Amino acid sequence: MRHVKLVILALSITLIGPALLDAAPAEAGPTLFGIRGGFTDDPDSIFLGGHVAIHPRFAQRLRIEPSMELGFGNDVDFITLRATANFKFMFPVSRDAAFFPLIGASFYYLSLDNDICSGDCDNSDVGLNLGGGFEYAGFGIELALGLPDENLPDFTVTFSYTFW
Repeated sequence: MRHVKLVILALSITLIGPALLDAAPAEAGPTLFGIRGGFTDDPDSIFLGGHVAIHPRFAQRLRIEPSMELGFGNDVDFITLRATANFKFMFPVSRDAAFFPLIGASFYYLSLDNDICSGDCDNSDVGLNLGGGFEYAGFGIELALGLPDENLPDFTVTFSYTFW
């Protein structure tokens, strides 16, 4: 129940806050698609996946970015599947570059090889991503912390490219 309350609070803040800060009407940009990859810490893994960048009409600087990634760790001893819905608040520094803080919900599924542990080794958790990053001409880098830290990777470094 605590996880559900955290997700609802995060979604409320991310949806209402930008609308109040950026009240000027704005044209929505197109929905863009991209690729992403990176690594996580605790559990240590590398991942590849994709994302969709949605630019809503009600907030000019907001980008809603759901993504899905497949990861592998410890010489493919375990597999992870992660689905996120990050909200990024873009602060442009030039026409092609922007810094952004991010907040979002994360679903994380970890499956260990049965040779490593006895019994059921599957583990799925829901939590919150908090972090930030930088994007230049479609290329991006971001660092996010997983909260609560016992449920999600301690931190995630993601490299991405959003097609224009």
